[in-house]
Amino acid sequence: MKHALLLSAAALAACASAPPLSETAYVMLERGPCFGRCPVYSVAMNAQGLVRFKGQRNVLQPGEHQQQHAPAEFARLLDEVTRLGVFDLADSYSPGDPNCRHYATDMPSARLEIQNGAQHVTVKHYLGCSEAPAQLRTIEDLIDQRTGSTGWIKEAAAF
Repeated sequence: MKHALLLSAAALAACASAPPLSETAYVMLERGPCFGRCPVYSVAMNAQGLVRFKGQRNVLQPGEHQQQHAPAEFARLLDEVTRLGVFDLADSYSPGDPNCRHYATDMPSARLEIQNGAQHVTVKHYLGCSEAPAQLRTIEDLIDQRTGSTGWIKEAAAF
């Protein structure tokens, strides 16, 4: 009986949810201009699942918009970008940096900022930089997908 209680307690502990996220945790992505008609906007999601979008130029819905997602969606996004190595990235992949010796001109830029309570990262990314790691673009696109920003930009935004 004692053994069964220990096994039950261990099973309950294994099923317990992860510790709550910091109230100050957030994910933010800004996309900058290019030589053409690239969308210029910022989008952020906080630990409570609140998404704030600010469309500046070349977006379907300019201005400020917000949308509520479940906090679990934020936790999922944070887990995904963490597994993709966001906290291991360099601070900048921009022309003139050692991480960007070769680049195409007239491309847009992106800046992401992520705070999970214990770690913080800010990464500047010039999208013409050929040395930027592939997962950086994946992380940026994932933020757009999970926050729903494509609905404010346009469904088939291409940069």
